[in-house]
Amino acid sequence: MKLMDIYYHATNPIEDDLKFNKILDAYSNPNGLYAGLSTASSRDYSNADFFGKLKANHNLKYKDVFYSKITNLWIKSIKEMSREFFNERIGTRSFFDLRHKYILKYDNVNSKEESDELLKGDNLNNSLKDALDLYKWTYDSNYWEHVKAGSVHLDRDKFVKCDHRLYVNPDGEDLYLFMNYFVDKCEERNLSYYFKFCKYFSRDDNFVLYSSTKELDKYLEVLREIKLEHPDLVSRFKEPPLLTGNIDGFIGYGSEPVELNKDKIEYSFNSLRENKVLTPAIEKVTREWLRDNRNRKISFRDKEITVKNLISYMAVDDICDTLKHYVKDKDLRTAVNEDGICMYDLNDTNVLNSMFNIIDKRIDSNIDKYLDYSNDCDSITIPLRGGKKFYFSSYQFERVINNLPKKIANVDKEYVGNLKNEINKNAANYKINVNKFFLDNYALKQLQLADYNNLKEKSNNKEWIDKKNNDLTKMFTTTDIINIENKKQNSN
Repeated sequence: MKLMDIYYHATNPIEDDLKFNKILDAYSNPNGLYAGLSTASSRDYSNADFFGKLKANHNLKYKDVFYSKITNLWIKSIKEMSREFFNERIGTRSFFDLRHKYILKYDNVNSKEESDELLKGDNLNNSLKDALDLYKWTYDSNYWEHVKAGSVHLDRDKFVKCDHRLYVNPDGEDLYLFMNYFVDKCEERNLSYYFKFCKYFSRDDNFVLYSSTKELDKYLEVLREIKLEHPDLVSRFKEPPLLTGNIDGFIGYGSEPVELNKDKIEYSFNSLRENKVLTPAIEKVTREWLRDNRNRKISFRDKEITVKNLISYMAVDDICDTLKHYVKDKDLRTAVNEDGICMYDLNDTNVLNSMFNIIDKRIDSNIDKYLDYSNDCDSITIPLRGGKKFYFSSYQFERVINNLPKKIANVDKEYVGNLKNEINKNAANYKINVNKFFLDNYALKQLQLADYNNLKEKSNNKEWIDKKNNDLTKMFTTTDIINIENKKQNSN
């Protein structure tokens, strides 16, 4: 395949209306835009679901298969290491001792538990434990597991240069099953690999594969082969991360960020776009729009209200959601939250109208402070039944404001256009391609150069030229060829 097919065929998430609306929805995530971008698929990331996955994670059949596979490859690499390889690549006494005094005593492991026991080396002395920590294929991480062929085979030639990222989004048992297939195919091809995966399946980038430009087409070939051979497995994958370029419906492409400034701050694919491009653009354009439109009339719940009123209604909804979050009884007629506030009041029209009136009288002041970039918005006191009070804080006001862009986008297409222009402006400042938001300009040049060099190499290959000419001939009938020859003669 041509690597530039990624550029030509993967859609730009900024120009895809469905994806752009999901970006605005992600901005409203209570934990911030980065969290929203990481969890934008249809997967349910509720607390109960998340912790259920944590528990279920300990009972996955293919998890044992996967960890056994990687650790056994590591053991094999150490046991079969030649003296020449040892002298050239490693040559340390600590590794020599680790191999002879520890690893050679082990046969294959058969589960993650056995793998963990081997790689922890709890009963080793300090020098052997230090050597194990230095040379083992994994390292301690509560969230991500990194798998590098260079570490598995203890071979620096197998470490991968990171120019690009490929994402897939399997879940649970499917993640480990997929990784087993992937590693097998890479090992069969003697293809190096470096990937990380989320241990708790709690993100859309559950599997991230790092690639050099040279190997990118090979990884895509492996992933497509897995889809061809295991279509049922791949059909269960969720969508790849929101900001990536979608390839074949299940692969996400993203450029590996390069160093951007003299301070050498490192960014991930998502964090660069969230921190430097999307958040500043949304905040700026939303402020500009709100400054000009706070008294604009819009339709809301079958009546005409101002945008300022809309923010007040959104604040009431936020208060009710907050108060209902922790209840001791599912029946809202009798339920109370942990502060003893009765939930019944939150269905009472008079109570809700009272909340709205209190907030609406104070909302102008908070809007003014927001427009001036002040973090010191007013806390608004809401009286409730029996002398109870609720305090609508500046944090909650910010949460309400973060829900505003997706509502504005539904009523004002000019806002959407201005926002996309600002995003493209910020993207250009950070060398992100404005036509393909998932692609950095540096990475685009790499793809173009790789295709050029590949074509140049093939053009010097007589067998390839003969095949292309033969393929071209087959495209024409005998009559076509005669007509072409006649045209040549007539032109002469």
